[in-house]
Amino acid sequence: MYGLPGSVKRLSPAEEQVMLAVWRCAPPATGAAVAKQLLHTGWASTTRLTLLTRLEQKGWLQKQKGAQGTVYLPKVTLRAYRVYTARERLDTVFDGDLPALLTALLSEHRPGQPQLEAAQAVL
Repeated sequence: MYGLPGSVKRLSPAEEQVMLAVWRCAPPATGAAVAKQLLHTGWASTTRLTLLTRLEQKGWLQKQKGAQGTVYLPKVTLRAYRVYTARERLDTVFDGDLPALLTALLSEHRPGQPQLEAAQAVL
């Protein structure tokens, strides 16, 4: 899957939210830190724990017992996931047409001059 380890399985939208929460935490992420990142979801603790277990089973997380209780370490970097997600959307939704993707993005959001200059530097 576009640079992700072949051992990981696709994320559901809920699993993606949990992974994003783990990536926002200082590693290793404690269960409490992940819960704090997910307060906006209103999920019960059992739901969060189920999703964390699923992510471990799918190869996205490594669970360890630590001094603070159970901690979670991502096995995939946020950067790798961003590349995968961008490439997958580009290929599936835009048939690999980068100008069409950029046109779609710019039609809905007008970036400021600093963002345009940063994007030009990347190109």
